[in-house]
Amino acid sequence: MSSMKYHIKEMIGNTVFTFKELGTLLTQVQACLNSCPLAALSNDTNDLTYLSPGNFLIGAPLTSFPQPSLFELSVIYVAALVTDPTTFLEEVIHRLS
Repeated sequence: MSSMKYHIKEMIGNTVFTFKELGTLLTQVQACLNSCPLAALSNDTNDLTYLSPGNFLIGAPLTSFPQPSLFELSVIYVAALVTDPTTFLEEVIHRLS
């Protein structure tokens, strides 16, 4: 609990959050705390996978790289998806790489 309080105090400071913002902050802090490495999963020094509390909850660490939001795609892409899905997916992959 003290780890949670520490991270919240560091991030919040004197800021006033809405209920949704505070919920998001608490979820992110909880995910970080439950993704701390407990032990290595193998003896191989090149294997960087680890056991974390998140592994016991969902079978994998709770933190990962953020995925691009689908809401950022323009209306043109949505129209392209409907008319030609293959071209649409190729364009999205090209822009993400």
